[in-house]
Amino acid sequence: MVIYLFKAEAVFPASVFYFYQEEFYNMRKLFAVFVSLTLISGLAACTDKNSSSSAADSSKPYEAVEVLPFPDIKLSLPADYETTSSGYIDEFYKKGNASVIVTSKSNSQSMDSAVYDALLQYDNIADSLKEVSNESAEINGCEARIVEIRYSISGENDTLNMSCCFGFIIKNSTLYIITCSAPTSEYSQYSDEFKDIIKSAKPVNNT
Repeated sequence: MVIYLFKAEAVFPASVFYFYQEEFYNMRKLFAVFVSLTLISGLAACTDKNSSSSAADSSKPYEAVEVLPFPDIKLSLPADYETTSSGYIDEFYKKGNASVIVTSKSNSQSMDSAVYDALLQYDNIADSLKEVSNESAEINGCEARIVEIRYSISGENDTLNMSCCFGFIIKNSTLYIITCSAPTSEYSQYSDEFKDIIKSAKPVNNT
């Protein structure tokens, strides 16, 4: 994957895209194993269908914990998310193949411009991208936008298909972006949870 220089204002730091590049290479290494396991689990599902259905249908409120990715913003995450890091991201949160990354930057843009520039960054690295939803919101008294996209990046032998739910929040002169992502095949498991995480964001006073 190539990291491009953008004519529009760079909303995401380059480290975010290097992180996804690292994830892509890791997923390529696991691709052959994934195919084998998919075939095996497909056979197992025939005998374990009833128990799987019961587990999927049982929905209950999750235990939440508060995290502080930056000194000036707090999030509530389900307790089963782990705080971790990579060579490119100092701190992010992960559960299975789902991840939550928080970035912030000084901002003088309108919300529309910030969202446009952010999606342009993704569009410039993806082979295909589709905006699924784009909704204005107010989160803890701050102007916000919740945007969902699907995108794909093709490798030499396989393709990474990802879905993201972004929370854009403007507080005074700071833009916060909460990026919640998962493989598209698993995204429906996390979409409601991702939106709850975004709506839990609490920016504190800044200038």
